Amino acid sequence: LLTVLLRRLAHLEPPAAPLVPSTLHALPGTAWLPGRDAVVLGPAGYELAVLAALVEIGRLADQALAMDLSPTPGFTTTSDVLGAAVALAVERQATVPGRVWAMIDDQTCTTGAAWEAFAAAGHHRCRRLTVLIDANGRGPGGWLAATHTIEPLVARLRAFGCAATEVDGHDLRALDRVCRQAHADRPLVVIARTDPCRGCEVMRPLAPHLGRIALSTDALRQAFLTALRHPVTSG
Repeated sequence: LLTVLLRRLAHLEPPAAPLVPSTLHALPGTAWLPGRDAVVLGPAGYELAVLAALVEIGRLADQALAMDLSPTPGFTTTSDVLGAAVALAVERQATVPGRVWAMIDDQTCTTGAAWEAFAAAGHHRCRRLTVLIDANGRGPGGWLAATHTIEPLVARLRAFGCAATEVDGHDLRALDRVCRQAHADRPLVVIARTDPCRGCEVMRPLAPHLGRIALSTDALRQAFLTALRHPVTSG
């Protein structure tokens, strides 16, 4: 999702900052020029995924993965407060000439702050705002459905004045197509249904507690090393 957003969807200027920086305060090379977009990412738990995505698309060098970068490159905001990313994206529409993109997870949709921001976006017809929701059904304490009811997301978002649609988050062509569709005078919210274990089946027995995986046995460590040497890149 991050790679598609940063490489194909958001209209960003070419990277001008060093590919092996000492510190970064925003995504490398995202000064807001006429016609350029802005990207707001949250929650802060996406940190490692953001670094990997920036390396993948050529905005950071491989060496950056081994560095202690603070703040994390790629974040307009670390959005430690759930829901803050959507609110900031709504506010940024007033100052950014291009489109504003926000990426959140479905846990964010358990907060009142997020729904207040969606309501404001719908009311003010923020047509240049697109929000991607990484809907993997997982929260920090386990499966989200065990503690919160957030569905039906599409119907709720439409009731708040947003254009909302669902897509298979692993179908990158479909994701690209949906994010480019016309949505009149309303913000677009794309709910990308994802499986956090796709491509790394060794993680599936550990789900849904995937935030901090302790490689506590030799067998588990070996299984992860094997998965990393032979990644699944399709399906």
